[in-house]
Amino acid sequence: MRRIASGLMICGLVGSSSAASLDIIPLWDGLFVAGAPVELQALVGSDTGGAARIVVTSDDYRLDYSFEIEAGEPLRLALPLRPGLSGRVKAAVELPDGSRLIESLTLTREPRAVTVTSSARLPLTGSGYGPIGRLVLTPSRLAALNGDQSAALAAYLARCGGLVVPGASAQGLALLRAAAGCGGAGIRANVSASLPTVQSVLLPAAPESNPQRSILLLLIPYLLFLLGVATLRRLGIWLLAVPAGAALVIAAALPAVTGGITASTIAVMHAGDTTMRWRAWLLADGGAGRERLPLASGTEVPRALDGGPVELVRSAEDATPALVLPTRLLHQRRFELAGIAPAPWSFRAHLTRDLVHLVNESNEVMPAGWLWTGDRALSLPPLAAGAGMEADIGSAVTAGGRRPDHDIPCPLEGLVDASGPALLLPLANEPLLGNQGWLIIELSPAIAEA
Repeated sequence: MRRIASGLMICGLVGSSSAASLDIIPLWDGLFVAGAPVELQALVGSDTGGAARIVVTSDDYRLDYSFEIEAGEPLRLALPLRPGLSGRVKAAVELPDGSRLIESLTLTREPRAVTVTSSARLPLTGSGYGPIGRLVLTPSRLAALNGDQSAALAAYLARCGGLVVPGASAQGLALLRAAAGCGGAGIRANVSASLPTVQSVLLPAAPESNPQRSILLLLIPYLLFLLGVATLRRLGIWLLAVPAGAALVIAAALPAVTGGITASTIAVMHAGDTTMRWRAWLLADGGAGRERLPLASGTEVPRALDGGPVELVRSAEDATPALVLPTRLLHQRRFELAGIAPAPWSFRAHLTRDLVHLVNESNEVMPAGWLWTGDRALSLPPLAAGAGMEADIGSAVTAGGRRPDHDIPCPLEGLVDASGPALLLPLANEPLLGNQGWLIIELSPAIAEA
């Protein structure tokens, strides 16, 4: 693999350790796609054991990672990041003996995801597959993956990533497809085979807040006081009334000022998938009650929608990084997050003429929802665990050109394949905040015409 040498810089050492070392290894020859996450691997060494810290920056992105290192034992770290458009990345490590090392490199931006035949190092996190549109692995290379590499590849496949395994057996392909998203449509054994394009998930409008309106609410007690001064010579009643009125107004206005954390989340999966792909808009106001939001396993590196910085922190005890949230009053941030999560329900779908047959194979009740096809929607009752039902597509009601009325919670335009039916179900425990979201289940890949 070609090493990136441009901009390499190692600063002076503080301390006596001659074994202190920092080696930053970019994957895929340093390629990245604008807006997509990547992974760097850092090899850190020190002859003094203890607490250490590495900070990785790229334009407005910052990852602050605290870890433990053993004396004389080099440690490999997987560093997920979303590079800035410049591609410039700097990593600075502080070692237990006081040594401080800095390495800089410049990644190469590609206009689109690439096809890679990998015989070199593979990612240890799902973020490492950000620039990859199709990966070619031999069966022997696939079987040789370690635990972290297998988990990272599984995350890539769950996001409907393309994988070609030349010479793979039918049984091996079936196992891979069962673990992949999009019904396993991205798994192939033929290198020359074309792979389907994965549809992106559109988002609903993010919730709005109006700090200026909130400030005006807080000014009401002061305005009342001035009115009292102007209209009455004696302030006795106003001196009693204004504090009580101020307390009531502030109690009503303060939540709008300090805000909180809200998210609009939509997840997508295909019938039969074991995972779902989710995407969310996060709105965080200063004074939300916490300074960091732990990111669920399988979450990609966040993207700032407001053009501000993205800062992640992680320690040796954390399974995943945490997103740093605003703490200043009236300070608001917007982020886009995406990831994968286990599917909440497992079921089969089959189409016979105008009837959709559904079987809930999970141990959980599938809630009431809607069956969509084209511009029509049909209300569905809850489906008990292990139970089945039939839905008549012909009885679906036209919903105004895929713009549903008030009885249907959100449109599916652009979210699913317009040629096939899909389910729209409430998601009671979305992966980001545990609030309610929406799950779209595409039925087409799991449906066979009788």
